[in-house]
Parts: sequence; structure tokens; C-alpha cells
Amino acid sequence: DTKSIDVYHNKKKWVFTYKELSWAEKYKCVDIAQVWDAGEFSFSLSKYYVAAITTMIQDSPIRPFTETTIAKLDTSVVSQLLAIVPPPADPDASDAAKKALGQGETG
Repeated sequence: DTKSIDVYHNKKKWVFTYKELSWAEKYKCVDIAQVWDAGEFSFSLSKYYVAAITTMIQDSPIRPFTETTIAKLDTSVVSQLLAIVPPPADPDASDAAKKALGQGETG
């Protein structure tokens, strides 16, 4: 089941077709975003969002639609696309899970 999102930039409309992330796809993106550095894990929101958006987009006016091309897009285009991406942690996730995902307070 696909959906579409209209993205506007410089008086142009681009239509992107996407599919919602399945549970497994979402957590694969979460896994990709976990970074091992200096003996501990950290969570990269940017890696999560890039993994999620490249998984979700099925048809794009921008080809190829990859991490490299996303990095070159105007911020306003990316922010519109990110509106379709679910947050990495579910709102009802435990505090420990949120902290592990980098969403909880660290202090």
C-alpha cells in the first residue's frame, strides 16, 4: 500500500511515492543508526532518518534517491520528506529504551 507526498521547492511541486515502514524495517533503520565509538554506543538521528527515508521512498523525481543525493538536497525539501518518517522510539516505549535510542535525558 503506497501513499504520496507533495514536496514544494522554488515554486515547483515534486511528488514522492512512499510506503510506511513495517515494524521490522523500522528497527533495521534503528540498528543502522547505532554507532559504536570509543567503547560505547551512541545513536545517530541523521543515520536513522536517512535509512528510513531511503527505505520508504518508492518513486522519486530525484534519481538516484540515495544518501548522497539526500545530502545535496535543500533543507526545506528534506524537512518536508522527514514529515513521513516515524520517530525512532515509540511514544509508549520505556524510559530505558528511549535512553538507549538517544531520546531520553542523559543527565
